Amino acid sequence: MSNLNGSISSDGGSSSHGQSGGVDEDSDDQEDSSSSNLFQQGNSDLASFRAQWQKELQYSPNVGQKLSETSIKSRKEEDDTNENKAKDLFLKGVEHEQKGKLYEAIQFYRRAVQLVPDIEFKIYESTKQKQRLDIPETEDVQECIEVLNSGEEEFNPELTDLLSHLQKIVNRTGYIFTPKIHQTETHISALPTEIIIYILRWVVSSDLDLRALEVCSLVCRGLYICSRDSEIWRLACIRIWGVNCGGLSLYNSWREMFILRPRLNFNGCYISKTSYIRHGENSFQDRFYRPWHFVQYYRYLRFFS
Repeated sequence: MSNLNGSISSDGGSSSHGQSGGVDEDSDDQEDSSSSNLFQQGNSDLASFRAQWQKELQYSPNVGQKLSETSIKSRKEEDDTNENKAKDLFLKGVEHEQKGKLYEAIQFYRRAVQLVPDIEFKIYESTKQKQRLDIPETEDVQECIEVLNSGEEEFNPELTDLLSHLQKIVNRTGYIFTPKIHQTETHISALPTEIIIYILRWVVSSDLDLRALEVCSLVCRGLYICSRDSEIWRLACIRIWGVNCGGLSLYNSWREMFILRPRLNFNGCYISKTSYIRHGENSFQDRFYRPWHFVQYYRYLRFFS
């Protein structure tokens, strides 16, 4: 009985050992197949990565350019947005300032300047440009310009003087001044000639600054004619010579008298250079040496009317 049991036990042990050996072989085969699958999957992932990397290298300049253009566009849009916000804030500040709410206006101004430091200058330039574009020339101004350009006679100094030639043009057109573009505010051409001459008298002033009057005459035809007004030059002559002014017997006009007749100039100063020679002191060691000194000095004179 004992031998039989031992044989049975030994057979059972051998059969269990054989079964465990078969399981180990199956697990080894599964591990080998899984590792080979992982290796193949890694190779395929590496190949796809290399292909994608080469593709990115080929198209990277275009992509970078697109990204830079996108960033520039987004930055520009952001700047425009900030400028619009700053403009709205600044205009709100102006509105509050006009209403007398100075504290609130300062707050809006501060917020606008924080967004765009030169917002006031930009608003002024945009408004100025808009006014230039929105203001068309009126029919009267356009008609006057066409008349001046079409029917103008060529000036001949041998036949007539410049003043008479310009007076004919003004009398024919009826305009002493013609603005180049229409103005929203009152232009100087709306003033009568008497007021223009009165303003030119203030230009001359009590200092008799006739040079400033001549500079005004270089602006346009109308100011050239007004600056040749005989009353202005007559008053200047009377201011210079007083009771000794006399009449126009020797001159054709008061302006010609003022220019040609000897007179004092009040715009500037006179410089007088004086020079003389004087004896110098004899030398203590050499009494035969007698020096001479050539002296020059200047005198400045200014006259007031």
